[in-house]
Amino acid sequence: INESGLHDLFNTLENKESCTFHICDVSNYIELERVILKYEIINSIFHAAAYKHVPIVEVDPYPAIRVNIQGTLNLCKLVKKYEIDDFTLISTDKAVNPTNIMGATKRCAELITNYYNDNSNSLYRCTRFGNVIGSRGSAIPIFIDQIKKGGPVTLTHADMTRYFMTIPEATQLVIKSSVIENKGGIFLFDMGESIKLVEVINNLISYYEAK
Repeated sequence: INESGLHDLFNTLENKESCTFHICDVSNYIELERVILKYEIINSIFHAAAYKHVPIVEVDPYPAIRVNIQGTLNLCKLVKKYEIDDFTLISTDKAVNPTNIMGATKRCAELITNYYNDNSNSLYRCTRFGNVIGSRGSAIPIFIDQIKKGGPVTLTHADMTRYFMTIPEATQLVIKSSVIENKGGIFLFDMGESIKLVEVINNLISYYEAK
């Protein structure tokens, strides 16, 4: 749905001739079906569209409900209707015992995905991530920007911890999970030990002070 982002992404691709794109709102079932019907065969769908910034969703939860929940439901229905082989939802570790609206909407998306996995011939999977460094949902660029401006660095709670992984690690794990035959459900990736965000911020401050 992000026209400028889609344009920029397409321009970075090396194999443009083998790719195509469509502007579509996942919360609009008719639009989604229009796109799906353009292709004779679709083997897999990876669902990464979401509103994922916790503070924004807390202020205005309705777009997140529309996209994160209704969008997932629309896709799951269409995967079943057109007998697409498999569907992978990109979820978040915030969906585990959610303490905020964003996490709650992603947990609902997981439950929808699991329901269709139990009631369809297609395979439905959820993959949970922690903080993917460099992604749009990552807090690291925000911390860096605040540090460069001289602070303050904002943190919800001093004891908050997160798991971290890189974009290449995240994408490879999603693809690997999608090729496991006859196995749906929720995939939890081994992301090592969780790290206190205070420690991450202190390390970033030391790094930028030394430059």
